[in-house]
Amino acid sequence: MADDLTFSEGVGDQRKISANALATLKLEQIIESSYDSILVTDRSGEVLLANPACARLLNIKLEKLVGANVKDLIKEGFYNRSTALEAALKRTVVTGLVTTENGMNLMSTSMPLLGETGEVIMVVTNTRDNDVVEKYMAALEDVRAKAYRY
Repeated sequence: MADDLTFSEGVGDQRKISANALATLKLEQIIESSYDSILVTDRSGEVLLANPACARLLNIKLEKLVGANVKDLIKEGFYNRSTALEAALKRTVVTGLVTTENGMNLMSTSMPLLGETGEVIMVVTNTRDNDVVEKYMAALEDVRAKAYRY
């Protein structure tokens, strides 16, 4: 069948799965396995969905995070600003640095999802430890500088 895809679960273990069945795999499993933080809020900042990476970076239990409002999380000191709120207000993508209560600098990008009439339905935020990004960039520059010398 042309719509069948083959994938392997392990050495010597291949199964066929229809394209439709593949499409129905839980999005939640994909989000939970992401190393980067993923946070989804409604237009007012209520957290609809967050993955374990988000809870780890913000040093908060996932159960407390989901259902909370980002305004309250800021008031409680978990972090200093919300690009999700900014994106909802501006109705455009917002990227910025966010500092957590333990001093971790995060690079956060929030993208509002708009309805047919232009209203913000929800905001999807991806966040990564900016200190790690800066460390990799410095290492890359070091390698480039060494390569340039040769």
